[in-house]
Amino acid sequence: MILGTFETHSPEWHAARRWRVGGSEIAQVLGWSRYGTRADLLAAKLNPIDKPSTRAQLRGTHLEAGVLAWATAVHGYEYDPVASIATHVHPVYDWALYNPDALIVDGPLVEVKTTTDRATEKGWGRAGTDAVPLYCRAQVAHGMAVLDLPETRLLCLHGATNGRPDLDIAEYRIKRDRQLEIKLLTAGRAFAAELAAARKDHNHE
Repeated sequence: MILGTFETHSPEWHAARRWRVGGSEIAQVLGWSRYGTRADLLAAKLNPIDKPSTRAQLRGTHLEAGVLAWATAVHGYEYDPVASIATHVHPVYDWALYNPDALIVDGPLVEVKTTTDRATEKGWGRAGTDAVPLYCRAQVAHGMAVLDLPETRLLCLHGATNGRPDLDIAEYRIKRDRQLEIKLLTAGRAFAAELAAARKDHNHE
């Protein structure tokens, strides 16, 4: 269900995400993230701080459009121009939110990642498989749940292999996993309830 179309990092975009759990946050809720803990996420939502983007975040932001264009040229992807830029929420669980990198017309979810070295950033397997890091798997599982889609095409721009320049874009295909989905929705619902209670206390301070 489309909540709205907001410019990325605009006040409206941040407001839509603040009291919900997005795809890039669900791994923290599950304790699978390399970027922070569940407690860190709760604190950040209660007291948001405007932090500058990291080098990795800037790399992903600026290279995303090129990776998506590559997928169109190589695989013939045709993107939905409206749904691809919208903010979506789960039709039942309003706390579950997702901002896709793109959605193929009548097809799967598309997510873009970038790495410096596929050998040193653990979890990446061969192109064409579903071998991706656990935090990426959690993100796209969350997206498929919110969007009710059966598959994700995860495109990763790898910058090197074992320290050797080896620029390559790999396509990974990840099927919807209902057991994982139940796990993340259960954990997300518990986090959302905790956040709602903390929000009430925070507003009364």
